[in-house]
Amino acid sequence: RKDLDVSSFNQKVSVIPVQNITIKFEESVQGKPFKETVWDNVSGPFWDIEESRQIGFTQNYKPQFFAIPPILLPVAAQSGVNLINTS
Repeated sequence: RKDLDVSSFNQKVSVIPVQNITIKFEESVQGKPFKETVWDNVSGPFWDIEESRQIGFTQNYKPQFFAIPPILLPVAAQSGVNLINTS
């Protein structure tokens, strides 16, 4: 994970040959600031000040993952066994 680096929205967009673009940011969680909103690809948006200050994702492993000895993890990964809950 890395700390979130916020860039200015006033930068010129040179790769899009459109003259007028309007981007509107609306709150996704009622009554909470957009910049403090976190998006989960399973459950959708939620408000979390700490999580909103970093970029990346959290990997969730199934309990069976921890029963595999580290030396056998490459074999388990190649076998196609799904040991991750993250979607």
